[in-house]
Amino acid sequence: MVSQRIAAIIIFAAAIEHHLERALWKLEGANPTGIRPETDAKMISDLIGCLKHSPQPCQQERSAPLLETWCNAARLAFAIRNDIAHGVPTNLGDTLTFMNNPRWHGEKRKRPVSDYWAGRSLS
Repeated sequence: MVSQRIAAIIIFAAAIEHHLERALWKLEGANPTGIRPETDAKMISDLIGCLKHSPQPCQQERSAPLLETWCNAARLAFAIRNDIAHGVPTNLGDTLTFMNNPRWHGEKRKRPVSDYWAGRSLS
């Protein structure tokens, strides 16, 4: 069912964001108790970049490919999440799509057009 897949993507993205922030605290040796951590209010793409370029996990060459794959998957998950959360839901034939930043009136936008095709069938 399309609604279950959409919910799973949103939940997956929330879990990534939650655990990523805590992983960065651990890597940086930060204790956020009673303070506003540096990770607060940062864009998720910036947090993923911080992890990807953090020297500590990459010190072991075996972990570098895993870290790179995880960061790429997290970026894709958030691109899909953003299309769902910020996109305009539309039906194209029998397929539900979410179009983010469409330029239907010829306007210019800061971000590129992106879309998520949620499923082959609305039934």
